Amino acid sequence: VTGRPAFPGATQTERIAAILSRDPDSIGSGDVPVELNAVVRKSLARDAGLRYPTAASFLSELRRVESGDLNIQLPNSLVVFDFVNLGRRSEDDWIGEGMAESLYTSLSRLPGLQVVPRDKLSRLRASTPKGGDPRSLGLTLGCRWLVAGTFQKMGNALRLSVRLTERSEEH
Repeated sequence: VTGRPAFPGATQTERIAAILSRDPDSIGSGDVPVELNAVVRKSLARDAGLRYPTAASFLSELRRVESGDLNIQLPNSLVVFDFVNLGRRSEDDWIGEGMAESLYTSLSRLPGLQVVPRDKLSRLRASTPKGGDPRSLGLTLGCRWLVAGTFQKMGNALRLSVRLTERSEEH
């Protein structure tokens, strides 16, 4: 689909290590339909139980993407974005990163919930023009839920606003 390997590496050993240790990157940004990205990611899932059971079911999903008649069953996955600093002091930006990191760590402990690793989100943001907005990045990652928010430091007080958004599974 992309013209590049899902699991890159200069040698066979590096490719096998990539297959065993990480999920493949998303197949594109705005130019690849979200539905196609979701189908490809499901077909490459490391857990065999999450993949398509047969080649015929995979082909059927690809045909549904082509016809526009696909209802994606999103996994129980979530991405946590850095909290945006609404204050005037840029030296407080670390607070938003720290809150997101703490929330990521806590949520990662919940059974049955896949939380997108922060480094994977950082790589995707770096490769997206202007860092991308949370909704489009969440869709590219195939996440069901997005956590984003803002904060404002006022003296010794901290005002915090958190949003949990569930992506609609209807297309």
